[in-house]
This record gives sequence, structure tokens and C-alpha cells, in this order.
Amino acid sequence: MNAQNPSQAVVAPVRHQVIVNTPVEQAFTVFTDGSECDWGQVLVWEPPARLVLAWQVDRTQVTLVHDEFERHRNAGPAPAQAGPPALKYVVTYHSVPDFAPLAQLHFPAHHARVVEFHERGDLIMVGLLQEPMNGDSMAVFTSQAAAEEFVAGDPFVLNKVVATWTIRPWQEVLHQPG
Repeated sequence: MNAQNPSQAVVAPVRHQVIVNTPVEQAFTVFTDGSECDWGQVLVWEPPARLVLAWQVDRTQVTLVHDEFERHRNAGPAPAQAGPPALKYVVTYHSVPDFAPLAQLHFPAHHARVVEFHERGDLIMVGLLQEPMNGDSMAVFTSQAAAEEFVAGDPFVLNKVVATWTIRPWQEVLHQPG
């Protein structure tokens, strides 16, 4: 809770760190002056929904923190919209050690289920988590019922490719009304 307003929840700050090959002073200047320099590449530019960058830097740690989001909730008139976007549901899978042989055996049935839920419009996206590459994955569903139905009948869960799984509600922030 917010100490100044106990009824208002505090939103966790966003924190991301990268290592860049430059002294701290230089990194600060680059990020605050807004000048253009050749230390990365824009791979995808789809405003306002998507930006993909390829970084070509290493060594100095840069930390970006944007916090105190709660201060901005009532700072001014909000843009008109039809209400908050509906919650989505994120499913995370944590695979068993040495998951590959089991996953390979049950992948065709699992993939068919992924395609079925996607074609129904219940599954928005799904993919493997990359680092470390251990078979862990996540998926985003349109409803809790769809997420629960998927997990309950997923061959990866039924055949113990997945050691543990979670379903968590997720509030999309950059929602684009359809």
C-alpha cells in the first residue's frame, strides 16, 4: 500500500539492466543527451505496438528504473477509452530435467492442441523461454477457463514433460482497441 494513500496499491517499478562497453559517465551521457550513436540497430519498428533492438554493446551496467507509477494515475485527464482491457492469463511451464526425449515423443499431440486453441481464438501467443534453454515456456490465453482447459488436457502435462505450471492473471497495459 502507498504510505500517503493507504487505499492505493503501489505498482512495482520496472527495472532492467544491461552491460555496455563504456565508462559509467559516457553511458549516462549517451542515454540522457539523446544524441545518435552507432551501438545498436532497430530490427522492427511498428509504433506504437512493437520495437525490437539489436544491441552491439557490453561491459558497463546501465540500470533503467521507472517507479512511482501510482503518482501518475490521477495526474490528469485520462484518454477516453471503453474501459480497461480485459485480463489475459499467462501460463508458464517448467519442464522436467532431461525433458527433450519426452517432449519429442509428445510434441505432435501438444502442437495439435496449441493450433486448436489458437484457431479458436483462445491462445494469443506461445513460446519457449530462451535463457537458460531448459524447455520452460509460456503462453498467453484470452481467459482463465481457456488456460485451465488447455493445461488440463495438454499432452506435455499429462505425460509429465512439465514438472510444474502456473496460471496467472495479466493486465495488458498497451492495449490497442480492436
